[in-house]
Amino acid sequence: MRHVPHPVAVITATDLSLSPEGGPKAWRGATVSSFNTVTLLPRPVISFNIKKLSSTFDAIRSSGHFYVHLLSEDAAEAHQIASKFTKGNASYPFHDDNGELESFALVSHVEPNLKKMPPILHFENEAGDLVVPFRLHCRFLEDKLVEIGDHVVLFGEVDHVFHDVGAFYDQSPETPISCLAYVDGSYCRVAAKSKRSQG
Repeated sequence: MRHVPHPVAVITATDLSLSPEGGPKAWRGATVSSFNTVTLLPRPVISFNIKKLSSTFDAIRSSGHFYVHLLSEDAAEAHQIASKFTKGNASYPFHDDNGELESFALVSHVEPNLKKMPPILHFENEAGDLVVPFRLHCRFLEDKLVEIGDHVVLFGEVDHVFHDVGAFYDQSPETPISCLAYVDGSYCRVAAKSKRSQG
């Protein structure tokens, strides 16, 4: 399966059992390569796999919702962000080596009732490229959880999709943007093939 390209997504959530008020000390995140669309109707539902003994999974169960961040295939910063969240939350992926919040970690929920929301990853590099062009806010469907071995298959109902104005196309509608993928141990881009002619 390592030769099959998989989408790269960074999942974030806030563990309210650690801090009822939310905030960076309760933030958790993980990079997954099992992100998938389950259905679009009557409501969009997505899924991904995660370890049972995962602090990110604990945060999702605690708060009941999470963000899915899809990264740009072109930006080197996207590779760096994805890699940070593969090392577990004990490595403090939202913080730099000095203990300061990384520039991509937004403390944007200033209203008291929004501070419990999942953390947002948002970054624009020096070239002006949006490193995280798409973000999905999802509600955890706990009753649909499937346990398999040391992992669970987690399902989420998509409440809202956030995207940059130009996120769907690169320069023109003829060149749609693709998100970061992972294959054979490396991050990669997936080139679109020309549409097959109708015959």
